[in-house]
Amino acid sequence: MSYNALVHPLTPTMKLSKLTSAGLLILALILCVIPVAQTRASDARFVHQGSGYSAGKTLSRPLGIFFDNITNECYVADTGNHQVVVFDQNGLPIFRFYHHVTVNGEKQLGEPKNLVVDADGQIYITDAMVPYLDILDRNGRKITSVEPPYEHCGEHARFDGVAIGPDNKVYATLSGDAERVVAVIGLDLELEKVIRLRSEEEDLGPSCVTALDVDTDGKFYITDPCADLMVQVYDTSGQFVSGFGRHDSGYENFSHPSGISVMPTGEIWIVDSIRQVVSCFSPGGEFISYVGGKGSHPGAFNYPSGIDTDGKDRLFVVERAGNRYQCFRIVSDDVETAGK
Repeated sequence: MSYNALVHPLTPTMKLSKLTSAGLLILALILCVIPVAQTRASDARFVHQGSGYSAGKTLSRPLGIFFDNITNECYVADTGNHQVVVFDQNGLPIFRFYHHVTVNGEKQLGEPKNLVVDADGQIYITDAMVPYLDILDRNGRKITSVEPPYEHCGEHARFDGVAIGPDNKVYATLSGDAERVVAVIGLDLELEKVIRLRSEEEDLGPSCVTALDVDTDGKFYITDPCADLMVQVYDTSGQFVSGFGRHDSGYENFSHPSGISVMPTGEIWIVDSIRQVVSCFSPGGEFISYVGGKGSHPGAFNYPSGIDTDGKDRLFVVERAGNRYQCFRIVSDDVETAGK
C-alpha cells in the first residue's frame, strides 16, 4: 500500500521547520530506503462515497459521522450547511434536517459537530454554537436538551464528543475544563452522572480531547492531541488503563488524532487529520495498517475529521475539507508496513 500523505508517518510534523536544508535532504534519503515487509492484517478498501444531498449541493465542512446499524443509515453532521444529512447504505441521500439552536434567547441555525443515534432512534447532537446537548427524534424534531454539569466542569463547560455505550446510554466528553471528563446521559434522557478520567501513576499532561468511543465492555477510548499519550483507555470507573501514540515520527504515532472507533474485536481505528490517514491498531496499541493519503480520489483524504464503523466490516470516514464521507470494507489481506 503506497503512502502519499501530506506528511509522511515517519516524519515528526510541526518540527520540520527546525531542520536545515541538509537535514531535510538526509531525512528524504532515509525515507526512500525504509524496508517494506508484507504482513497479514486488517486493511480497508474503498466501497462508495456520499458527498451531498442534491445535485450541486455538496456537504460543507462536515465534522461528525455515525452509522446506525438498525436502519443501515449513515448520519453526517454537515456543519457548514447547518444540518444533518442521512444517507442510505449505498451513499445516496435520503433525508436531511436543519439543526436550530438557541443563543441568548434567540433561535438560529446551528453548526452540528458530533452525533449519535440510540436504539430508539433518538439523535444526540453537540453543536459548535452552544454548550448543551440536543436530543431529537428521528425526524429531527427536538425532544429535550441537556445542559453541561457546570458544577463539575466550570462555567465554560460544553458538550463535545459523543458515543453510544453497550447499555444504550450516551457518553459525552466536555471541553472548557482542564480535566478529562465524561458525562453519562441515562435512558430517561437526563444527566445521570459525571465520570472524571484519571491516572494515579501516569502523568498524562494537558488535555484537549477530540473524540470518544466506548467498547463492548464499557471502557472509554479517547484521542487527545495535547497529551503525551494521544490515545488513552479508561475503565468504566474512569481509571486509566493504557495509552499509546505520541507526537513523533513513526506509523505508531500521530500528529493530530481527531476521531476514534473501536471494533467488537478490539481493533482500534484512528483518524489523523494532519497525516491524512486512518490507522488501525491492535487492542494493545500496536500499529497494524492504514488507509488514505492526501488527495481527492477514492481512498485518499482531504483532512478527515470523524470516523465510525458498523461493528462488522465497514468503516465510515468524513472529511472536513473533502466535503464528503467514504465507506470502506475492512478485509484481511497482505498490506505493507514499514521497518519490518
